[in-house]
Amino acid sequence: MFDSFARGLSIYKQNLIFIFKHPFMLIPYVFTLGINMVGMYYLYDWLYAPEMEVEITLLLIYLISVLSTFTIGITSLFILEMVEQLETVGKINIFKAIKDMVVQDLWQALPLILLWSVLDFILVILTAVTKRKSRNGHSSHTFLSRIVDTFRETIKLGMMVSFASVAWENYGIGYSYRRGVSVYKSHLTEILTGVGVSKITGFLTILILPVFYIMISLDLPIVTIIIVVALLFSIIWSMGKLVEQLYTAELFLWVKHYEKAREKAEKDGLEMPGSIRDVAQPSFVDNVFDLV
Repeated sequence: MFDSFARGLSIYKQNLIFIFKHPFMLIPYVFTLGINMVGMYYLYDWLYAPEMEVEITLLLIYLISVLSTFTIGITSLFILEMVEQLETVGKINIFKAIKDMVVQDLWQALPLILLWSVLDFILVILTAVTKRKSRNGHSSHTFLSRIVDTFRETIKLGMMVSFASVAWENYGIGYSYRRGVSVYKSHLTEILTGVGVSKITGFLTILILPVFYIMISLDLPIVTIIIVVALLFSIIWSMGKLVEQLYTAELFLWVKHYEKAREKAEKDGLEMPGSIRDVAQPSFVDNVFDLV
């Protein structure tokens, strides 16, 4: 377990280096956040009533899940196409990445995104049901609700593994789904580590508070304060989502290297590696083209 945790931290460190080398990759997720915020506003405005029926409430929650999973899924595929270019030719062609994402990836990923939206919807409901309700109407997490919420996060990372298979292998929907499930089951500790380290990025939102108080003390215009706070939040949120996708993509690539090493060892009659730890960890920040 410790080795799996160490592998997870190693991947996370490489992800942060990659983001600082390619900060423009945060931009697609910033747009994704904007689309989600606007979409949720209109969905809420369309369906909300002072006393909504249970069916309408569930419909609203599901539509928000569809919006979230679809936009994050499409953005992840776009990011993966750009990463593939970096790991094959060393430079990015944004228009080719968009074309490959739309023409090759989207139709394969849609069933996976639909499955994800359903699972996400169910787990959101289960999280809400298992929370502790107080007398004043507020709710707080229980041990069970945190387990459900963590499971929800692992499902998201598992789907991101499948997206890597869709973007980089192009073997069809069923194959990508099975690949995602296989990596999820055999490397669950690394997936759980990914959930944990992604929370580290989330803690950066605490930095918004001192910035907010400093701007208040400087008596800056309220519009300026709102813009700065919104920008900081969008960057931190986008960094979290990019870290998650890069983390799962690098884990998937490491598994591919491990599988190739086993095939080669078997072919050459050599001792086969016992785990991914026995093969060199790929990196998105070195000068090696790992997807060639």
